Amino acid sequence: MRTVFARAIRLLLGLPALCLALALLFGLGGAWHPIGDSFAAFRVPFAAALLAIAFVGLVAGWRVRAILAGAVAAWALVGPVMARWPGETAPFTPQLSIYQKNLLFFGASSEPVAADAIALGADVVAMQEHRPRGHVILERLAQTHPHQIECMRLRRTGVALASRLPVSETLCEEENGLAALKVETASGPVWVASLHLRWPWPLPQAAQVRRILPRLEALDAPVIIAGDYNMTPWSHTIDRLTAATGTHRPAPALATYHFAGLLGVPIDHVLVPRGWGAAVERRPKLFSDHNGLFVTTGPRSGSG
Repeated sequence: MRTVFARAIRLLLGLPALCLALALLFGLGGAWHPIGDSFAAFRVPFAAALLAIAFVGLVAGWRVRAILAGAVAAWALVGPVMARWPGETAPFTPQLSIYQKNLLFFGASSEPVAADAIALGADVVAMQEHRPRGHVILERLAQTHPHQIECMRLRRTGVALASRLPVSETLCEEENGLAALKVETASGPVWVASLHLRWPWPLPQAAQVRRILPRLEALDAPVIIAGDYNMTPWSHTIDRLTAATGTHRPAPALATYHFAGLLGVPIDHVLVPRGWGAAVERRPKLFSDHNGLFVTTGPRSGSG
């Protein structure tokens, strides 16, 4: 009886452990197929569950299997831990401040968002899930941030930007969820983009990224990309964007969305030019389902 019971327990633990280990392995395959990034988005809960199984296995006396499962889980957590690790402390010269926010199809309730951005003194406000009726937030920002663009997809929802700094050029890609302003700073022009990526596979996030990369690569000044990426920092999607645009994601990665109000994941990011430092602050949700981000950035000392 004990043998049958032991085998049943081993099967109940072994099969989930194998599935979780495979899911973590698939999460590394984003460069080969978009499904890899879909698995990567849930790397932390997968690894946590595998660690729990490893602990139970260790208590049950299955040391070798438990150690192997624990090692796989710990290895998978390296990327997420590093992403949340505090960033470099090298000083930088503040050049721009960006307020990043998914508005959740806001209408009149956008007042708190505008007030928060103004109170922080943001140079540029980048918004996603902006709707035509949400133009009230642009009206609210008009006095302080008069240079604006809204880029709507089939008049349903889109992205928007508002800048207090002068603007010399604009870019609008309605179907690709991308808008950008070329703002004139005291140190020269900088492109600031607002980007809203679709969910990963089976939705066409990878195809969307393929379409926007040529437009971003063609921009003729340093690029800052603020947005709701619907993807974690340890994904192939983020690697592709940073490599193509000469940007990096400043640490730490802060959870901005919570599945079922519990599992927090960092899917909103502000990518800044390489050689630039940044201070990243999480802002309240303010009736949205996403936290906002406030990022102050500029060239690191000695980087030019």
